[in-house]
Amino acid sequence: MDRTKVKIARFDYFGHANDDSLFLKYAWDNAKGDANGARGEVVMTAADFNTALAGKNAIAKDGHATLWGCRLGNHFGKNLNSFPSTESTTDNTTYEDLLKATTEMPKPTGGGTWHIVFSPDFV
Repeated sequence: MDRTKVKIARFDYFGHANDDSLFLKYAWDNAKGDANGARGEVVMTAADFNTALAGKNAIAKDGHATLWGCRLGNHFGKNLNSFPSTESTTDNTTYEDLLKATTEMPKPTGGGTWHIVFSPDFV
């Protein structure tokens, strides 16, 4: 793809995560209905993400990442320097409201809020 003409302007991640990683494959090794020991079997760290895009001139100057998973504002969102700005939360995230209406989005739990971090590489 010619990155002088086509850039990534927006990246949205919906799913399980921890402070360090997006869980690209989660709990598939568990038996059906068994919630014990659920874990990310395939993960992507912020360092992996940044390395994959480094030097590729792939991100638009006003590109934005929104990370809808739990606690991604604690570490992952702050270290995702591939994008000029990243929005995430330091709390757990609930997806229950998605069933109410098509306009609903995930929300931080426990009174948490979304945080926008600007990458020092772009500011």
